[in-house]
This record gives sequence, C-alpha cells and structure tokens, in this order.
Amino acid sequence: MSLRGTAFIVIWHDLIAGSESEFERWHTEEHMPERLGVPGFLRGSRYMNWKQSPHVCFTLYELAHIETFRSPGYLARLNAPTDWSNRVQPSMTNFLRGACETVVSLGDGTAGAVATLRIRIDAEASQASRVDLAVASFKVFDLPGVTSVHLGSHQAALANAPTGETAIRPPPSQTAFDFVWIVEAVDLATLEREAGRIEALATAAGAASIDFAAYQLGFQLRAPV
Repeated sequence: MSLRGTAFIVIWHDLIAGSESEFERWHTEEHMPERLGVPGFLRGSRYMNWKQSPHVCFTLYELAHIETFRSPGYLARLNAPTDWSNRVQPSMTNFLRGACETVVSLGDGTAGAVATLRIRIDAEASQASRVDLAVASFKVFDLPGVTSVHLGSHQAALANAPTGETAIRPPPSQTAFDFVWIVEAVDLATLEREAGRIEALATAAGAASIDFAAYQLGFQLRAPV
C-alpha cells in the first residue's frame, strides 16, 4: 500500500510471556480504535512475529503530517491511559517508538507481511544517504514478491517527552536510528529470501548499521470517515 499522509509512527516491542492474548484483544478492541480517533491519525497496522525477539510486535500509524505526533489530541491520549491500558502496557517490554517524515512511498494494496529496517548512517553523509536510500527504494520495489516500499526520515527529538503512558511501561529501548525502510511483501518467506539483497542495497546507499525484522499482518484499521 502507499502510505497515507506525509508522516508515520513506528513502534516495536516485546511482550512478557502470558500477556499475548490480552495484548492482542486490547490493541484490537480499544487501543487502535482510540488512536484512530485522534485527528490526523489516518490508518493503523499491527504486525506480529512470535519468533522475532526482542521485538515481536511492530505497529505502524500513518499520519496526516509530522505535527500530528505532538498534537493536543494525541498528547491528551498519551497522558490519560485507560484502565485497560494501565493493565496491559506494563507487559510491553523493549519498547521503541519513533516519528518519521515520509521520504518515499511506493506501491498499492495491502500485503500479508512486512520487513522493517532501522538504518543508521554516518553523520556527515546524512543528505547524500537520504537521496541514495530514496533511489534504492525503487530497486527494492522491483524485487520479486515485494509489493510496497516506504522510506522514513526519523525525527528523534519528537519521541523523548515523558507522558502518562511512558510512566506505566518498562524503560524504553535506546536503539538509535536515522531512517526506516518498511518493505511489504506477499509473505514472510519472500522477505526472508530477499533479506540479503535488501540489506545489501541499504549498505550500498550508505547504511552504517541495519536492524532487520520481518512480521505478518495481524490487524489493520482506518480512521472513521
């Protein structure tokens, strides 16, 4: 699918053993509908891979624009977790969240699997790597079985403010990254088969380090019309 809006939120985390079923029910029935009720939130997608420790869950929220991340509506929700959130969110370990501006979004339709690549680059190569990764996105898009490719520029400073929700979750992961590649494909097998080529394209575009993970689509929700 092509991403809606001009920005997005990426979230990775693990789950304490025994919390999986309640997490999925809470996230499907309460949390994602709550988020999609915030003005500027356009679509949410949850992906899971129970073998992908330390981040078994990846969630993507598409935003109208980057300012949605610090909008009054979003901050109000972050600072007023529900009773159910207070019970579930302490089970979300190794939590990592970032706000990104969309650089490239290619493709259409919704595929069954996604790979995420958190990419770090050398500081002096920032602008050149942005262009090179954008160009490389078209090469990834041409790989067999790949249906969509999205590149985001991480706006790290936006994610640091403490909120009511950060107070109830375990300490967040401190992994730093500069760009995120989100690669959709028909299935996990395709992403596992093409992982080496995708990472090689990222490295050729200036990536100094890459964190690769692959997930299956679990649930998707659009904002009310």
